[in-house]
Amino acid sequence: MQTVLTIRSSGPGLHEFTSEVVRFVREAGAGQGLLTLFVQHTTEGADDMPAHIKASLNAVSLSIPVTGGHPALGQWQGIYLFGHRRRAHSRRVVAHLSA
Repeated sequence: MQTVLTIRSSGPGLHEFTSEVVRFVREAGAGQGLLTLFVQHTTEGADDMPAHIKASLNAVSLSIPVTGGHPALGQWQGIYLFGHRRRAHSRRVVAHLSA
């Protein structure tokens, strides 16, 4: 199962999208498996170069086990997108669940 999540941000910082991922896993109906999240990195604008350099220091994919129909996150863990652009923008995250 696969989907593309669109994450809106209001500028630089951490943008949580844990609830969107949990909803995708729940709707997929898999009891266990492996969830892969991949950020499709496309930008345009005057603040591109600093954002590209900063983004190159972060991973663009993440693997999370799925157990009991939920991402196997710790009690205080969440899923965040680290935004580097100075203005609001959207990012596309491909979520792929292998059961």
